[in-house]
Amino acid sequence: MVGPEEGGDLKVLRLRIRPSGASVAVVFELAVGGESLGTVECQLEELGWPESSRGYEAQDPAATFHLPAWLVASLEGLIRPVLSEGEILWLRFSRPSGGLGLLPWERRLAPLFDCPVVRWPYFDLASAKVGRTIEVGVCATMPQAKHPFALPALLQPIVEELMHSALPATFHVFVDGAFESAVRTSLAPAISDGRVRIIPPESAERFGAAPRLYDLETDRPEIESPWLRWMLAEGPGRLDLVLFLTHGFLSDAKGALAFSESPLQNRDREWARFVGSHQLRQFLDGCGAAMLALVSPPDNHSLSGLLGLADEVARDRPGPVLVHDLGEGDPERLGPTLSLLLGKGTGPLLPTSARALYALPEQVGAALARRGRPGGFSTPIYDVLKTAPEDSGEASRRALSTFTVASEAGVVEAAGIGWQVPVVTGTGRGTGDGPRGIDFEPTDDQEPHAPEPQVPKAQLEEPEAPKQRHPEPQDQEALLATSQRILERLSGDLLRMGEPTTEAGRARVKGRAEALKYVADLFKKVPGTGIGGSG
Repeated sequence: MVGPEEGGDLKVLRLRIRPSGASVAVVFELAVGGESLGTVECQLEELGWPESSRGYEAQDPAATFHLPAWLVASLEGLIRPVLSEGEILWLRFSRPSGGLGLLPWERRLAPLFDCPVVRWPYFDLASAKVGRTIEVGVCATMPQAKHPFALPALLQPIVEELMHSALPATFHVFVDGAFESAVRTSLAPAISDGRVRIIPPESAERFGAAPRLYDLETDRPEIESPWLRWMLAEGPGRLDLVLFLTHGFLSDAKGALAFSESPLQNRDREWARFVGSHQLRQFLDGCGAAMLALVSPPDNHSLSGLLGLADEVARDRPGPVLVHDLGEGDPERLGPTLSLLLGKGTGPLLPTSARALYALPEQVGAALARRGRPGGFSTPIYDVLKTAPEDSGEASRRALSTFTVASEAGVVEAAGIGWQVPVVTGTGRGTGDGPRGIDFEPTDDQEPHAPEPQVPKAQLEEPEAPKQRHPEPQDQEALLATSQRILERLSGDLLRMGEPTTEAGRARVKGRAEALKYVADLFKKVPGTGIGGSG
Protein backbone atom coordinates (compact mmCIF):
# COMPACT_ATOMS: atom_id res chain seq x y z
CA MET A 1 0.00 0.00 0.00
CA VAL A 2 1.07 3.59 -0.57
CA GLY A 3 0.17 6.81 1.20
CA PRO A 4 -1.04 7.39 4.76
CA GLU A 5 -2.64 4.65 6.79
CA GLU A 6 -6.39 4.24 6.57
CA GLY A 7 -8.13 4.89 9.87
CA GLY A 8 -11.32 5.87 11.62
CA ASP A 9 -14.49 5.03 9.75
CA LEU A 10 -13.28 6.06 6.28
CA LYS A 11 -14.81 4.20 3.34
CA VAL A 12 -11.97 3.39 0.94
CA LEU A 13 -12.35 1.71 -2.44
CA ARG A 14 -8.95 0.26 -3.25
CA LEU A 15 -8.14 -0.24 -6.93
CA ARG A 16 -5.35 -2.36 -8.34
CA ILE A 17 -4.58 -4.52 -11.35
CA ARG A 18 -3.41 -8.13 -11.60
CA PRO A 19 -2.54 -10.43 -14.50
CA SER A 20 -5.47 -12.54 -15.66
CA GLY A 21 -4.35 -14.97 -18.32
CA ALA A 22 -3.61 -13.01 -21.47
CA SER A 23 -5.50 -10.00 -20.11
CA VAL A 24 -5.43 -7.72 -17.07
CA ALA A 25 -8.00 -7.72 -14.28
CA VAL A 26 -9.02 -4.69 -12.22
CA VAL A 27 -9.66 -5.47 -8.56
CA PHE A 28 -12.07 -3.30 -6.52
CA GLU A 29 -11.69 -3.84 -2.76
CA LEU A 30 -13.82 -1.98 -0.23
CA ALA A 31 -12.22 -1.28 3.16
CA VAL A 32 -13.69 0.45 6.21
CA GLY A 33 -11.27 1.56 8.90
CA GLY A 34 -8.56 -0.42 7.13
CA GLU A 35 -10.51 -3.70 7.22
CA SER A 36 -11.48 -5.33 3.92
CA LEU A 37 -15.20 -5.96 3.41
CA GLY A 38 -15.10 -7.61 0.00
CA THR A 39 -13.85 -7.46 -3.58
CA VAL A 40 -15.19 -7.26 -7.12
CA GLU A 41 -13.19 -7.90 -10.31
CA CYS A 42 -13.57 -7.06 -13.98
CA GLN A 43 -11.39 -7.19 -17.08
CA LEU A 44 -9.62 -3.97 -18.03
CA GLU A 45 -11.16 -4.09 -21.50
CA GLU A 46 -14.63 -3.99 -19.96
CA LEU A 47 -13.89 -0.42 -18.82
CA GLY A 48 -13.27 0.73 -22.38
CA TRP A 49 -9.48 0.71 -22.08
CA PRO A 50 -7.58 1.08 -25.40
CA GLU A 51 -6.18 -2.17 -26.73
CA SER A 52 -2.54 -1.03 -26.72
CA SER A 53 -0.41 1.83 -25.49
CA ARG A 54 0.22 2.87 -29.09
CA GLY A 55 -3.28 4.28 -29.09
CA TYR A 56 -2.52 6.78 -26.33
CA GLU A 57 -1.57 9.60 -28.67
CA ALA A 58 -4.72 9.26 -30.79
CA GLN A 59 -7.15 7.85 -28.27
CA ASP A 60 -8.05 9.30 -24.89
CA PRO A 61 -8.84 6.49 -22.40
CA ALA A 62 -11.14 8.89 -20.52
CA ALA A 63 -13.29 9.33 -23.62
CA THR A 64 -14.16 5.63 -23.85
CA PHE A 65 -14.29 4.88 -20.10
CA HIS A 66 -17.47 3.31 -18.75
CA LEU A 67 -18.66 0.87 -16.10
CA PRO A 68 -20.63 -2.15 -17.37
CA ALA A 69 -24.08 -2.60 -15.86
CA TRP A 70 -23.16 -5.76 -13.98
CA LEU A 71 -20.18 -4.00 -12.36
CA VAL A 72 -22.36 -1.04 -11.33
CA ALA A 73 -24.77 -3.44 -9.62
CA SER A 74 -21.91 -5.26 -7.85
CA LEU A 75 -20.33 -2.04 -6.61
CA GLU A 76 -23.68 -0.77 -5.37
CA GLY A 77 -24.22 -3.98 -3.42
CA LEU A 78 -20.77 -3.69 -1.89
CA ILE A 79 -20.62 0.04 -1.10
CA ARG A 80 -24.12 1.41 -0.59
CA PRO A 81 -24.87 -0.48 2.68
CA VAL A 82 -21.92 1.19 4.47
CA LEU A 83 -21.87 4.66 2.87
CA SER A 84 -23.88 7.35 4.67
CA GLU A 85 -25.48 10.30 2.90
CA GLY A 86 -22.92 12.98 2.04
CA GLU A 87 -20.01 10.83 3.22
CA ILE A 88 -16.82 10.82 1.15
CA LEU A 89 -15.95 7.72 -0.86
CA TRP A 90 -12.17 7.46 -1.06
CA LEU A 91 -10.36 5.96 -4.08
CA ARG A 92 -6.99 4.43 -3.34
CA PHE A 93 -4.71 3.32 -6.16
CA SER A 94 -2.88 0.39 -4.59
CA ARG A 95 0.19 -1.32 -5.99
CA PRO A 96 0.20 -2.20 -8.80
CA SER A 97 -2.30 0.22 -10.29
CA GLY A 98 -0.88 0.69 -13.80
CA GLY A 99 -2.75 3.45 -15.59
CA LEU A 100 -5.91 3.41 -13.45
CA GLY A 101 -5.23 7.02 -12.40
CA LEU A 102 -5.79 8.07 -16.04
CA LEU A 103 -9.50 7.25 -15.84
CA PRO A 104 -12.27 9.63 -14.62
CA TRP A 105 -13.71 7.35 -11.93
CA GLU A 106 -15.50 10.29 -10.34
CA ARG A 107 -17.59 10.76 -13.49
CA ARG A 108 -19.31 7.43 -12.79
CA LEU A 109 -19.06 6.96 -9.02
CA ALA A 110 -20.08 10.44 -7.76
CA PRO A 111 -23.56 10.39 -9.39
CA LEU A 112 -23.99 6.68 -8.69
CA PHE A 113 -23.68 7.15 -4.92
CA ASP A 114 -24.51 10.89 -4.78
CA CYS A 115 -21.42 11.51 -2.69
CA PRO A 116 -18.08 13.32 -2.92
CA VAL A 117 -15.30 11.13 -4.31
CA VAL A 118 -11.70 11.92 -3.31
CA ARG A 119 -8.50 10.18 -4.35
CA TRP A 120 -6.28 8.89 -1.54
CA PRO A 121 -2.99 10.85 -1.42
CA TYR A 122 0.42 9.24 -1.77
CA PHE A 123 1.97 11.23 1.11
CA ASP A 124 1.00 11.63 4.74
CA LEU A 125 2.34 15.20 4.73
CA ALA A 126 0.26 18.36 4.86
CA SER A 127 1.64 21.42 3.05
CA ALA A 128 2.41 24.17 5.54
CA LYS A 129 1.18 27.72 4.98
CA VAL A 130 3.84 30.29 4.13
CA GLY A 131 3.18 34.02 4.32
CA ARG A 132 0.21 36.08 5.48
CA THR A 133 -1.58 36.57 2.15
CA ILE A 134 -2.89 34.17 -0.49
CA GLU A 135 -1.35 34.48 -3.95
CA VAL A 136 -2.94 32.62 -6.85
CA GLY A 137 -1.38 32.12 -10.27
CA VAL A 138 -3.80 31.51 -13.15
CA CYS A 139 -2.46 30.46 -16.55
CA ALA A 140 -4.72 29.93 -19.59
CA THR A 141 -3.61 29.05 -23.11
CA MET A 142 -5.39 27.76 -26.21
CA PRO A 143 -2.80 26.34 -28.60
CA GLN A 144 -3.84 26.47 -32.25
CA ALA A 145 -3.00 22.79 -32.63
CA LYS A 146 -5.84 21.76 -30.29
CA HIS A 147 -9.61 22.15 -30.31
CA PRO A 148 -10.59 25.83 -29.82
CA PHE A 149 -12.49 26.97 -26.75
CA ALA A 150 -13.78 30.32 -25.54
CA LEU A 151 -10.85 31.15 -23.28
CA PRO A 152 -12.01 34.56 -21.95
CA ALA A 153 -15.56 33.30 -21.39
CA LEU A 154 -14.32 30.27 -19.44
CA LEU A 155 -11.64 32.13 -17.49
CA GLN A 156 -13.89 34.92 -16.18
CA PRO A 157 -16.28 32.73 -14.11
CA ILE A 158 -13.35 30.69 -12.79
CA VAL A 159 -11.61 33.77 -11.36
CA GLU A 160 -14.87 35.33 -10.16
CA GLU A 161 -15.96 32.10 -8.50
CA LEU A 162 -12.67 31.92 -6.64
CA MET A 163 -12.96 35.55 -5.55
CA HIS A 164 -16.49 34.97 -4.22
CA SER A 165 -15.67 31.74 -2.35
CA ALA A 166 -14.43 33.20 0.93
CA LEU A 167 -10.98 33.43 -0.66
CA PRO A 168 -9.30 36.81 -0.03
CA ALA A 169 -6.48 36.50 -2.55
CA THR A 170 -4.59 38.33 -5.25
CA PHE A 171 -4.81 36.69 -8.68
CA HIS A 172 -1.92 36.90 -11.16
CA VAL A 173 -3.25 36.02 -14.62
CA PHE A 174 -1.11 34.82 -17.53
CA VAL A 175 -2.79 34.32 -20.94
CA ASP A 176 -2.02 34.15 -24.66
CA GLY A 177 -1.33 37.62 -26.05
CA ALA A 178 -4.30 37.31 -28.43
CA PHE A 179 -6.70 37.10 -25.46
CA GLU A 180 -5.17 39.74 -23.19
CA SER A 181 -7.52 42.55 -24.18
CA ALA A 182 -10.68 40.42 -23.84
CA VAL A 183 -9.56 39.08 -20.45
CA ARG A 184 -8.80 42.61 -19.22
CA THR A 185 -12.28 43.72 -20.23
CA SER A 186 -14.06 40.78 -18.60
CA LEU A 187 -12.16 41.20 -15.32
CA ALA A 188 -12.03 45.01 -15.31
CA PRO A 189 -13.78 45.55 -11.91
CA ALA A 190 -11.43 43.17 -10.12
CA ILE A 191 -8.41 44.69 -11.88
CA SER A 192 -9.41 48.19 -10.80
CA ASP A 193 -9.64 47.26 -7.12
CA GLY A 194 -6.31 45.42 -7.16
CA ARG A 195 -7.57 41.87 -6.72
CA VAL A 196 -6.44 40.80 -10.21
CA ARG A 197 -3.18 41.49 -12.08
CA ILE A 198 -3.04 40.74 -15.81
CA ILE A 199 0.61 40.14 -16.65
CA PRO A 200 1.49 41.81 -20.00
CA PRO A 201 2.49 39.08 -22.49
CA GLU A 202 5.19 41.41 -23.86
CA SER A 203 7.16 40.74 -20.68
CA ALA A 204 7.66 37.15 -21.92
CA GLU A 205 9.48 38.20 -25.09
CA ARG A 206 12.93 37.54 -23.63
CA PHE A 207 12.10 33.84 -23.14
CA GLY A 208 11.58 33.19 -26.84
CA ALA A 209 9.37 30.45 -28.31
CA ALA A 210 9.52 26.75 -27.52
CA PRO A 211 10.57 24.44 -30.39
CA ARG A 212 8.63 21.35 -31.44
CA LEU A 213 9.40 18.19 -29.50
CA TYR A 214 8.24 14.97 -31.09
CA ASP A 215 8.33 12.96 -27.91
CA LEU A 216 7.12 13.88 -24.46
CA GLU A 217 10.31 14.59 -22.52
CA THR A 218 9.07 14.61 -18.95
CA ASP A 219 12.52 14.04 -17.46
CA ARG A 220 14.30 17.14 -18.70
CA PRO A 221 16.37 18.48 -15.79
CA GLU A 222 15.61 22.20 -16.18
CA ILE A 223 12.64 24.45 -16.79
CA GLU A 224 12.64 25.21 -20.51
CA SER A 225 9.02 26.21 -21.11
CA PRO A 226 8.79 29.96 -21.85
CA TRP A 227 5.41 29.93 -20.12
CA LEU A 228 6.76 28.58 -16.84
CA ARG A 229 9.82 30.82 -16.96
CA TRP A 230 7.55 33.81 -17.59
CA MET A 231 5.38 32.94 -14.60
CA LEU A 232 8.42 32.59 -12.35
CA ALA A 233 9.91 35.87 -13.57
CA GLU A 234 6.79 38.05 -13.54
CA GLY A 235 4.78 36.49 -10.73
CA PRO A 236 4.94 37.66 -7.12
CA GLY A 237 7.69 35.17 -6.23
CA ARG A 238 5.40 33.03 -4.06
CA LEU A 239 2.23 31.38 -5.33
CA ASP A 240 0.11 29.36 -2.91
CA LEU A 241 -2.10 27.94 -5.66
CA VAL A 242 -1.35 27.54 -9.36
CA LEU A 243 -4.24 26.91 -11.77
CA PHE A 244 -3.84 25.95 -15.44
CA LEU A 245 -6.68 26.09 -17.99
CA THR A 246 -5.59 24.23 -21.13
CA HIS A 247 -5.73 20.97 -23.06
CA GLY A 248 -4.06 17.79 -21.86
CA PHE A 249 -1.83 15.44 -23.84
CA LEU A 250 -1.00 11.77 -23.29
CA SER A 251 1.98 9.83 -24.62
CA ASP A 252 3.12 6.41 -23.40
CA ALA A 253 0.85 6.80 -20.36
CA LYS A 254 2.57 10.09 -19.39
CA GLY A 255 0.42 13.18 -19.04
CA ALA A 256 1.28 16.75 -20.01
CA LEU A 257 -0.11 20.26 -20.38
CA ALA A 258 -0.44 21.63 -23.91
CA PHE A 259 0.78 25.21 -24.51
CA SER A 260 1.17 27.55 -27.45
CA GLU A 261 4.74 28.20 -28.60
CA SER A 262 4.95 31.20 -26.26
CA PRO A 263 2.65 33.84 -24.76
CA LEU A 264 3.40 35.97 -27.86
CA GLN A 265 3.36 33.24 -30.53
CA ASN A 266 0.51 30.84 -31.30
CA ARG A 267 0.77 29.90 -34.97
CA ASP A 268 1.59 26.17 -35.09
CA ARG A 269 -1.64 24.39 -36.08
CA GLU A 270 -0.11 20.91 -36.04
CA TRP A 271 1.86 20.58 -32.82
CA ALA A 272 1.43 22.12 -29.38
CA ARG A 273 4.26 22.53 -26.87
CA PHE A 274 4.13 20.20 -23.89
CA VAL A 275 5.11 20.40 -20.22
CA GLY A 276 5.32 17.13 -18.31
CA SER A 277 5.58 16.30 -14.64
CA HIS A 278 9.30 16.93 -14.19
CA GLN A 279 9.31 20.53 -15.43
CA LEU A 280 6.02 21.17 -13.67
CA ARG A 281 7.42 19.89 -10.38
CA GLN A 282 10.46 22.13 -10.72
CA PHE A 283 8.16 25.07 -11.40
CA LEU A 284 5.85 24.31 -8.45
CA ASP A 285 8.81 24.06 -6.11
CA GLY A 286 10.31 27.23 -7.59
CA CYS A 287 7.24 29.33 -6.82
CA GLY A 288 6.55 27.58 -3.51
CA ALA A 289 3.12 26.31 -4.58
CA ALA A 290 1.25 24.24 -2.01
CA MET A 291 -1.52 23.26 -4.41
CA LEU A 292 -2.06 22.55 -8.12
CA ALA A 293 -5.35 22.81 -10.05
CA LEU A 294 -5.75 21.66 -13.65
CA VAL A 295 -8.95 22.85 -15.34
CA SER A 296 -10.05 20.95 -18.42
CA PRO A 297 -11.90 22.88 -21.15
CA PRO A 298 -14.84 21.21 -22.91
CA ASP A 299 -13.76 18.88 -25.73
CA ASN A 300 -10.34 18.47 -24.19
CA HIS A 301 -7.82 16.81 -26.50
CA SER A 302 -6.98 14.41 -23.66
CA LEU A 303 -8.66 14.53 -20.28
CA SER A 304 -6.56 11.47 -19.42
CA GLY A 305 -3.50 13.62 -20.13
CA LEU A 306 -4.51 15.97 -17.29
CA LEU A 307 -5.53 13.09 -15.01
CA GLY A 308 -2.25 11.30 -15.68
CA LEU A 309 -0.24 14.45 -15.03
CA ALA A 310 -2.15 15.05 -11.78
CA ASP A 311 -1.40 11.49 -10.66
CA GLU A 312 2.30 11.90 -11.44
CA VAL A 313 2.50 15.18 -9.50
CA ALA A 314 0.58 13.68 -6.57
CA ARG A 315 3.04 10.77 -6.48
CA ASP A 316 5.99 13.15 -6.61
CA ARG A 317 5.26 15.89 -4.06
CA PRO A 318 2.90 16.43 -1.10
CA GLY A 319 -0.04 18.81 -1.37
CA PRO A 320 -3.53 18.73 -2.89
CA VAL A 321 -3.83 18.20 -6.64
CA LEU A 322 -7.13 18.88 -8.41
CA VAL A 323 -8.49 18.25 -11.91
CA HIS A 324 -11.81 19.94 -12.73
CA ASP A 325 -13.51 18.98 -15.99
CA LEU A 326 -15.62 21.85 -17.35
CA GLY A 327 -17.03 19.39 -19.86
CA GLU A 328 -18.94 17.87 -16.94
CA GLY A 329 -20.24 21.25 -15.82
CA ASP A 330 -20.37 22.28 -12.14
CA PRO A 331 -18.01 25.29 -12.51
CA GLU A 332 -19.58 26.66 -9.32
CA ARG A 333 -18.01 23.73 -7.37
CA LEU A 334 -14.45 24.76 -8.26
CA GLY A 335 -14.27 27.85 -6.04
CA PRO A 336 -15.63 26.27 -2.84
CA THR A 337 -13.35 23.25 -3.28
CA LEU A 338 -10.18 25.34 -3.61
CA SER A 339 -11.28 27.64 -0.79
CA LEU A 340 -11.75 24.62 1.47
CA LEU A 341 -8.32 23.25 0.57
CA LEU A 342 -6.70 26.62 1.30
CA GLY A 343 -8.29 26.60 4.76
CA LYS A 344 -10.71 29.45 4.00
CA GLY A 345 -13.91 27.53 3.25
CA THR A 346 -16.52 26.17 5.61
CA GLY A 347 -17.38 22.96 3.75
CA PRO A 348 -18.68 20.40 3.41
CA LEU A 349 -17.20 19.03 0.21
CA LEU A 350 -20.08 18.68 -2.25
CA PRO A 351 -20.55 15.86 -4.78
CA THR A 352 -19.61 16.48 -8.41
CA SER A 353 -18.67 14.26 -11.34
CA ALA A 354 -16.32 16.99 -12.64
CA ARG A 355 -13.72 16.82 -9.85
CA ALA A 356 -10.75 14.48 -9.43
CA LEU A 357 -8.94 15.46 -6.23
CA TYR A 358 -5.97 14.10 -4.30
CA ALA A 359 -6.10 15.34 -0.70
CA LEU A 360 -5.69 14.28 2.92
CA PRO A 361 -8.87 13.60 4.94
CA GLU A 362 -8.23 16.60 7.18
CA GLN A 363 -8.03 18.86 4.13
CA VAL A 364 -11.54 18.08 2.88
CA GLY A 365 -13.47 17.56 6.12
CA ALA A 366 -15.05 20.85 7.28
CA ALA A 367 -14.28 20.34 10.98
CA LEU A 368 -10.82 18.90 10.41
CA ALA A 369 -9.80 21.38 7.74
CA ARG A 370 -10.46 24.28 10.10
CA ARG A 371 -8.71 22.68 13.04
CA GLY A 372 -5.69 24.72 14.11
CA ARG A 373 -2.27 23.50 13.00
CA PRO A 374 1.04 24.69 14.41
CA GLY A 375 2.66 27.48 12.41
CA GLY A 376 5.91 27.19 10.56
CA PHE A 377 7.27 23.96 9.18
CA SER A 378 4.60 21.34 9.54
CA THR A 379 4.68 18.91 12.42
CA PRO A 380 4.57 15.83 10.14
CA ILE A 381 7.88 16.88 8.58
CA TYR A 382 9.57 17.00 11.96
CA ASP A 383 8.15 13.57 12.73
CA VAL A 384 9.82 12.30 9.57
CA LEU A 385 13.11 13.97 10.43
CA LYS A 386 13.39 12.47 13.93
CA THR A 387 15.50 9.61 12.58
CA ALA A 388 19.12 10.57 13.19
CA PRO A 389 20.39 9.39 16.62
CA GLU A 390 23.75 10.68 17.82
CA ASP A 391 25.31 7.18 17.87
CA SER A 392 24.68 6.48 14.21
CA GLY A 393 28.27 5.39 13.63
CA GLU A 394 31.14 6.39 11.39
CA ALA A 395 29.20 5.69 8.19
CA SER A 396 26.48 8.07 9.35
CA ARG A 397 29.03 10.76 10.19
CA ARG A 398 30.52 10.45 6.72
CA ALA A 399 27.03 10.74 5.23
CA LEU A 400 26.28 13.80 7.33
CA SER A 401 29.47 15.48 6.15
CA THR A 402 28.17 15.42 2.56
CA PHE A 403 25.25 17.63 3.57
CA THR A 404 27.25 20.73 4.49
CA VAL A 405 24.81 23.61 4.36
CA ALA A 406 25.96 27.16 3.75
CA SER A 407 24.30 30.50 3.11
CA GLU A 408 26.42 32.66 0.89
CA ALA A 409 25.98 34.68 -2.32
CA GLY A 410 22.23 34.25 -2.07
CA VAL A 411 22.31 30.45 -2.50
CA VAL A 412 21.55 27.76 0.03
CA GLU A 413 23.37 24.57 -0.89
CA ALA A 414 22.89 21.03 0.38
CA ALA A 415 25.42 19.19 -1.75
CA GLY A 416 24.25 15.69 -0.92
CA ILE A 417 20.70 16.56 -1.98
CA GLY A 418 21.50 18.50 -5.13
CA TRP A 419 19.51 21.50 -3.95
CA GLN A 420 19.91 25.10 -5.08
CA VAL A 421 17.28 27.67 -4.22
CA PRO A 422 17.38 31.09 -5.90
CA VAL A 423 17.11 34.04 -3.53
CA VAL A 424 15.05 36.95 -4.85
CA THR A 425 15.97 40.39 -3.57
CA GLY A 426 14.36 43.74 -3.92
CA THR A 427 12.04 43.09 -6.89
CA GLY A 428 9.03 41.16 -5.65
CA ARG A 429 9.56 38.86 -8.64
CA GLY A 430 10.82 35.35 -9.21
CA THR A 431 14.18 34.77 -10.86
CA GLY A 432 12.75 33.31 -14.04
CA ASP A 433 15.06 30.30 -13.83
CA GLY A 434 13.53 28.22 -11.05
CA PRO A 435 15.44 25.76 -8.87
CA ARG A 436 17.87 23.36 -10.45
CA GLY A 437 17.48 19.58 -10.31
CA ILE A 438 16.39 18.28 -6.91
CA ASP A 439 16.56 14.52 -7.28
CA PHE A 440 18.07 11.69 -5.34
CA GLU A 441 17.49 7.98 -5.70
CA PRO A 442 19.44 6.31 -2.88
CA THR A 443 19.79 2.56 -2.70
CA ASP A 444 20.23 0.50 0.44
CA ASP A 445 23.48 -1.07 -0.73
CA GLN A 446 25.11 2.16 -1.86
CA GLU A 447 27.91 3.28 0.45
CA PRO A 448 27.61 6.98 1.33
CA HIS A 449 30.23 9.09 -0.39
CA ALA A 450 33.08 10.14 1.90
CA PRO A 451 34.43 13.50 0.71
CA GLU A 452 37.96 14.73 1.21
CA PRO A 453 38.51 16.17 4.71
CA GLN A 454 37.52 19.81 4.83
CA VAL A 455 36.51 22.49 7.28
CA PRO A 456 32.69 22.58 7.35
CA LYS A 457 31.16 25.84 6.16
CA ALA A 458 28.44 25.52 8.76
CA GLN A 459 28.22 23.12 11.68
CA LEU A 460 25.14 20.93 11.71
CA GLU A 461 25.25 20.61 15.50
CA GLU A 462 24.78 24.34 16.12
CA PRO A 463 22.62 25.89 13.40
CA GLU A 464 22.74 29.64 13.22
CA ALA A 465 20.31 32.06 11.66
CA PRO A 466 21.32 33.18 8.16
CA LYS A 467 22.90 36.60 7.89
CA GLN A 468 20.24 39.17 7.23
CA ARG A 469 20.49 41.15 4.01
CA HIS A 470 17.14 42.81 4.69
CA PRO A 471 15.27 41.68 1.58
CA GLU A 472 11.70 42.75 1.06
CA PRO A 473 9.14 40.68 3.07
CA GLN A 474 7.63 39.20 -0.08
CA ASP A 475 11.10 38.09 -1.19
CA GLN A 476 11.71 36.35 2.13
CA GLU A 477 8.38 34.59 1.72
CA ALA A 478 9.27 33.50 -1.82
CA LEU A 479 12.54 31.93 -0.67
CA LEU A 480 10.95 30.25 2.31
CA ALA A 481 7.97 28.97 0.33
CA THR A 482 10.34 27.33 -2.15
CA SER A 483 12.39 25.87 0.71
CA GLN A 484 9.26 24.59 2.43
CA ARG A 485 8.00 22.75 -0.66
CA ILE A 486 11.39 21.15 -1.28
CA LEU A 487 11.58 20.07 2.36
CA GLU A 488 8.11 18.56 2.11
CA ARG A 489 8.94 16.66 -1.05
CA LEU A 490 12.32 15.38 0.16
CA SER A 491 10.76 14.40 3.49
CA GLY A 492 8.13 12.50 1.52
CA ASP A 493 10.95 10.74 -0.34
CA LEU A 494 12.35 9.63 3.02
CA LEU A 495 9.00 8.15 3.91
CA ARG A 496 8.83 6.26 0.62
CA MET A 497 12.32 4.80 1.12
CA GLY A 498 11.05 2.78 4.07
CA GLU A 499 13.38 1.08 6.54
CA PRO A 500 16.82 0.37 4.98
CA THR A 501 18.25 -3.12 5.44
CA THR A 502 21.98 -2.28 5.55
CA GLU A 503 24.12 -0.08 7.77
CA ALA A 504 25.13 2.04 4.81
CA GLY A 505 21.50 2.48 3.79
CA ARG A 506 20.47 3.43 7.34
CA ALA A 507 23.35 5.89 7.56
CA ARG A 508 22.32 7.46 4.27
CA VAL A 509 18.71 7.90 5.36
CA LYS A 510 19.73 9.30 8.76
CA GLY A 511 22.20 11.65 7.12
CA ARG A 512 19.56 13.02 4.78
CA ALA A 513 17.10 13.41 7.62
CA GLU A 514 19.59 15.34 9.75
CA ALA A 515 20.53 17.57 6.82
CA LEU A 516 16.91 18.35 6.06
CA LYS A 517 16.19 19.08 9.70
CA TYR A 518 19.14 21.46 9.77
CA VAL A 519 17.76 23.36 6.79
CA ALA A 520 14.31 23.43 8.38
CA ASP A 521 15.75 24.85 11.59
CA LEU A 522 17.79 27.38 9.61
CA PHE A 523 14.83 28.82 7.75
CA LYS A 524 12.55 28.84 10.77
CA LYS A 525 14.81 31.50 12.23
CA VAL A 526 14.07 34.04 9.48
CA PRO A 527 11.76 36.67 11.01
CA GLY A 528 8.79 38.44 9.53
CA THR A 529 7.57 35.67 7.24
CA GLY A 530 4.75 34.05 9.20
CA ILE A 531 6.34 30.58 9.14
CA GLY A 532 7.85 30.30 12.55
CA GLY A 533 10.05 33.36 12.98
CA SER A 534 9.25 36.33 15.13
CA GLY A 535 7.60 39.46 13.85
